[in-house]
Amino acid sequence: MNTGKIIADLREQMVWSQTDLANKSDVSRVMIGKYERGEASPSIEAAKKIADAFDVSLDYLVCEGQNAKFDKKTQEDSGSGTARGR
Repeated sequence: MNTGKIIADLREQMVWSQTDLANKSDVSRVMIGKYERGEASPSIEAAKKIADAFDVSLDYLVCEGQNAKFDKKTQEDSGSGTARGR
C-alpha cells in the first residue's frame, strides 16, 4: 500500500475532509490531494506532521519498518512506543 492511499484511508476513517487534515497537520490541502492521488510524495517533515495529526507512527504512515503495522496507541500499550531512546 502506498503512502497516499494510507493517508486517504486514515482521513476517511477519521471522517475528515482534506481541509480538516490540512488544518490539523499544517500541510496544504493541495499537497494532501496530490499525495492521495499519487502525484507527489510527502517530505519527511510533511509526513511527520500528517502522522502526528492522525496519531500514528511515521513507520505506519509510510508502511515501512518494524512498527508499520501499529498505530501509536498499540505501540505504547506493547511497550515499544516512541519513548525509546529518550
